[in-house]
Amino acid sequence: MISVSGIRNVVKGVTKAFGSSLVSSPQAAQGASIFSGMVGVASKTTEAAAAAGKTSSGKKAVEIFLKRITSFFKSGLGKSEVQRLESLGEIQFMGEARDILAKKIGIPNELLPSVEILPHLANTRQVGHFDLISFAIRFSEEHVKKMSRAKLYSILAHEMQHCEQMLMFLRSKKIAPEVIEYFSKSYAENISELAIQNYKNAPMEFWEKLTKEKNLGSEIVEFARKVKAANEPELLAIKNELIQNSAASCADALKRIQQIAIEKMGVLPEEAEGFAKDLFEGYKNSIQSEGKGMKYYFSLAEADAVFRQIASQIRYKLASFSFGK
Repeated sequence: MISVSGIRNVVKGVTKAFGSSLVSSPQAAQGASIFSGMVGVASKTTEAAAAAGKTSSGKKAVEIFLKRITSFFKSGLGKSEVQRLESLGEIQFMGEARDILAKKIGIPNELLPSVEILPHLANTRQVGHFDLISFAIRFSEEHVKKMSRAKLYSILAHEMQHCEQMLMFLRSKKIAPEVIEYFSKSYAENISELAIQNYKNAPMEFWEKLTKEKNLGSEIVEFARKVKAANEPELLAIKNELIQNSAASCADALKRIQQIAIEKMGVLPEEAEGFAKDLFEGYKNSIQSEGKGMKYYFSLAEADAVFRQIASQIRYKLASFSFGK
């Protein structure tokens, strides 16, 4: 039986080595102008809103969504803020931009996600993603180095919006239990599959060096040996055990986040419950349809984040123009 601390170290080993991805988050900033992206998202969002608006709860969800979009474009940046951000290196930029966005979005200091720049992400096409379980926003170093500060700010805004969505879910009286169970299981299955493949394929020398360099527990090397020596039935048993223990550990982590979110932000208002449920359905569709299309991209959850991204890039650009950047 793998201990809880052992599970954490096994997962940490994979995350340190390769990065991890809970939910794919296609970025509108890649390959399209902010305005053409806005038109495309708006048309798809209108379709989703029209379908949702056929019920009274759906109409309320659409009303909340439209109010949110309006607030995104009203939330601007000052000239001095952008001048300061433009003068910073990548890591410091990410930290200060996150703090600015947290205040605009309404995320308290106690729930600020960490921001990490990794050599690459599990999805190599991804610029960044928000990882709920580790409560971190991770960026690909390769993509970060190619992007302007305005684009980086907007993509960070996109991921911060996903963070706010998750906090909304956890503050809900109606869907929080389902959210915790769903994301714990999804994450556990995702990271366990990644762990098995990477521990099986990478040479022992790699895991021994990683353990020493990152000061990780001995479970890393022991688990690698166990995986490499296992036959197919044994490998399946190891994976199932890893999923079971990881899911329990993930659920505990989410409950701790939930407690802080309710203490600092309050229980989600009743009138927002329908909107939160619609956003959550978008996440479920994204994972179920992964690799089979763009269902997630045009869900209400992704549209919400993309509009925040578009608005943030526009406001950053407007502030930049004021001092000729």
